[in-house]
Amino acid sequence: MDKDFHALYKNYLQGFKETGGEQAVALCHKHDDTNQSLSIHYGRGVCNCLACGYKANAYQFATDVGHPNPREYIVDMNGDVVAPKPKTSKPPTPPPDLIKLMEQYKTNLRNNMDVFPDDVWDVELIDKLGIGYLNGKWQFNHHDMNGNPITVREHKGVPVGDKKCKWYLKHTIVNHDHDKPLYICEGEKDAIVLYSHNYQVVCGTTGAISIPKDENGIYDLEWIQYYNNSIYLVFDHDKSGYKGGRDMGLEIVQKYPSHDVQLAKWGSHLPAKFDIYDAFTKDNDAHEFYDALANAESLRPPAPERFGGLKFKSGVEVMKSKTEPTFEIVEAFLPQNQQTLIAGTKKANKSTMCMQMGMALANNEKQFLGFDINAQDMEVLYFDMEVGEPTFDYRFQKLATIFPDFENNGAKRFNRVCKVASDPNMIQRIDETVDYYRPDIVFIDPLYKITGGTDIGKAHHLFPITEGIEGIKVKYNTTVAVVHHLLKGNHELGLQDDRMAGSSQLGFWMEHCVLITKTNEPFLRMLTWGDTRNISTPDKYYGLEFDPSNYSLTNRGTVDWEKYLLTKKKIKAYEYYLSFMDDEFTTDDWHKSTWADEVPASTSEKWLSHMVKCKLIERPAGSRYGKYKKKLTEIVDVTERG
Repeated sequence: MDKDFHALYKNYLQGFKETGGEQAVALCHKHDDTNQSLSIHYGRGVCNCLACGYKANAYQFATDVGHPNPREYIVDMNGDVVAPKPKTSKPPTPPPDLIKLMEQYKTNLRNNMDVFPDDVWDVELIDKLGIGYLNGKWQFNHHDMNGNPITVREHKGVPVGDKKCKWYLKHTIVNHDHDKPLYICEGEKDAIVLYSHNYQVVCGTTGAISIPKDENGIYDLEWIQYYNNSIYLVFDHDKSGYKGGRDMGLEIVQKYPSHDVQLAKWGSHLPAKFDIYDAFTKDNDAHEFYDALANAESLRPPAPERFGGLKFKSGVEVMKSKTEPTFEIVEAFLPQNQQTLIAGTKKANKSTMCMQMGMALANNEKQFLGFDINAQDMEVLYFDMEVGEPTFDYRFQKLATIFPDFENNGAKRFNRVCKVASDPNMIQRIDETVDYYRPDIVFIDPLYKITGGTDIGKAHHLFPITEGIEGIKVKYNTTVAVVHHLLKGNHELGLQDDRMAGSSQLGFWMEHCVLITKTNEPFLRMLTWGDTRNISTPDKYYGLEFDPSNYSLTNRGTVDWEKYLLTKKKIKAYEYYLSFMDDEFTTDDWHKSTWADEVPASTSEKWLSHMVKCKLIERPAGSRYGKYKKKLTEIVDVTERG
């Protein structure tokens, strides 16, 4: 068999789709098919409609669709194509005269005008558009852009002439006002109704699910770009109608996103397949049609999943997303896949705390500083950018002594990288290292050592650094903790994350913040938390005891921070003036002492308030306002006031 049955079916059927094994499906040409019901075996040249029962071999199919020479598809008993008979001198059958054919149909209609719905169709359109009638079926002319007839189509039947899907009434769009709405409906009957009522209307010619294409096989939508008003798609009230209308509407808004495209919604109480023709013939005001327009759905193109670096998700999709609280690798200290800043004052043992945390994680300890560790077998990568190999390794070995069997356990999951030379692109080097080791947790210590010497107080200098760190977190699905410094000054105001260098940019970037500082006791450190986005943290201060023998920190519990953060100078001033007070004294007693040294009244009052906060004095229970009691037990040499 050498005849191309495949081309025969593909060229004459809408919705042709190969399914494998020389088989295909398509929309059946014998009925108003919307489900590709026609099953085809183009290898054998046969087809069968599973919906209407139509069956045919290639010759019969070619005859049905008007092929100019169906005999070339006749096969013999062996399935071989029969050689065509030698050509005779008989001239070929001329193409049908569409004008003459339609005149016959129009004449037949005029002889049967009792069937013409003159209440919804304008009689003048019989000649203007080409409307005929034969054997109980409406016949419609299709035209090219110049108004020339190119097809005669029986309603829901096989076209004569150009069989491709095209726009019905497209030849009328030259008269459209682009500032008025455009209506696109499902079939010729509906289009004639709207045209009769002076609406600007077109429709496709091959059913709900087909969109007309141009000669290049591209959807023929170029002409729609000029419309400035709404475009209404009013298809039939059934599954295929809404699907076809939506698909066509989405194609339009994808091509012209600024257009207002509306999909009409018929009332749910209406019967299946209810359409424009039904609405106008049902009653004079066609209120179901206008209700469908009023209830129309505005169509927008499906949003892309990403807009560059932005990922889109609809509210409906968000509601269906699988969510769970942020996992805390270390309770309060280390939320998973977050950007954590561990910031502190100079010599506050920030690095020690981070090393101890990383080593506790690697060693599968249960707690860190009294807070639960909720993860096991964590791979830790520590970037030491400041102290160098000898110092880091010495501290590491000292800290290892507080963990059981660390050398054979945690040491296998803890890796460190030390800076040994300057590099203008340190973020890139960190990225490459993380890519190689793929750790669960990354410590970068400290931030300013990877900035290349730029002024991180300026946002535009800091931004590339924070973006690079965030990129590492996202790319490698890791958790990043970065050590940073607090600026000097305002020590007695407590730990606040706005004391960080570059705090404005860092405040927007960080997702969690841990704060640590020195105190006025040599080995006591103060711990609290700054801003956090996704987990809850204690609203307290904890005292951490530093042990220089093994470089470890131990949690002493919650403390009243104010008295530990006073400067030595301020402590000496407070102690000096308190030495002149009895164990119980009044506000007047205090002011007399300070005013004698010409301390301003506002400063004297502020000192009293601050000493109460710092627990150096207290107001005795039940005493009237203005009474205070000393809590200071230390004997002060008043001659040493500085």
